[in-house]
Amino acid sequence: ALAEADARVEGRAELAAAVTAAVTELAAAGATAGEAAAALTALDDELTVWTGVRAPGGVAEVARAVTAARAEAEAAATAVSLAEEREEKLRGELAGAGDESAVRLLLRAYDDRDRLSGEADTVRAAVGAANDEHATAEGARA
Repeated sequence: ALAEADARVEGRAELAAAVTAAVTELAAAGATAGEAAAALTALDDELTVWTGVRAPGGVAEVARAVTAARAEAEAAATAVSLAEEREEKLRGELAGAGDESAVRLLLRAYDDRDRLSGEADTVRAAVGAANDEHATAEGARA
């Protein structure tokens, strides 16, 4: 019976040692859980701050204005380039013209071209109107 009691005491001592080790691990796990909970709370607080961040009003309008300004700048650069090319061509023609009468003829030719260009626009508008009337008449006839 004494040997049996010694075995039980030894078993209980092993159990007590295992329980002590488990309690130590449980305390460490509790501390880790506390640290994780604190970190989670800090992240939640940071997320709360970030949810309040919004784009300033009018950002879309500014973006559209920037896009339009870029397009206009490109168009202006193209127009300037064309004007410079025309100026260079005209300077070459004037340099080659030599006398005043040739220059006057060139200027008259440019004036005629501008006038004819305006007349061509008028004719285009009239043809467009006639085409519209024709399409309307064709539609009414059908």
